[in-house]
Amino acid sequence: MTLAQILLAYLKSNKADYRELRKLLYGYSDSVSILKHKNLNDQTIRTTLYRLKKKGLVLNEKGTWDITHRGEKYIDDNQQPLKFFRREAIKSKSRKIICMFDIPEDIRYKRNWLRSQLELLDFTSLQQSVWIGPAPLPTEFISYLKEIELLIYIKFLEVTNDSLI
Repeated sequence: MTLAQILLAYLKSNKADYRELRKLLYGYSDSVSILKHKNLNDQTIRTTLYRLKKKGLVLNEKGTWDITHRGEKYIDDNQQPLKFFRREAIKSKSRKIICMFDIPEDIRYKRNWLRSQLELLDFTSLQQSVWIGPAPLPTEFISYLKEIELLIYIKFLEVTNDSLI
């Protein structure tokens, strides 16, 4: 996914101010990330937002960025994932989930979206297709995986700190 596609997909699910968009892009790009190999800085983000605004795909009202109907249509036409999910509160520090997936190449954009989404849910990468993070996952996230027909490619294992080496 490109930076523009990430911003559009995120804004379709959430309105955000510039600070929150920076946190999304900087805060979750430490491990294997779609942004890891890009030269990402504040100017790049601002320029991308400006270009999206100029094309009529996003708008900025009182410092809050939001997607327009034209932006939503752009996402739908380009088969981009529609939602990003956030973790509310972590209930147990001793419970972890291992997420393993093998998603076909022809739906690569969904695989890339899943990786960025796992980072948003505080998961860390063990390998490109094996991630570990806090349990439980949001139920809306699991429902959405089923809705976009990704759940069939994903396996979840729940472990406790006692069973981790």
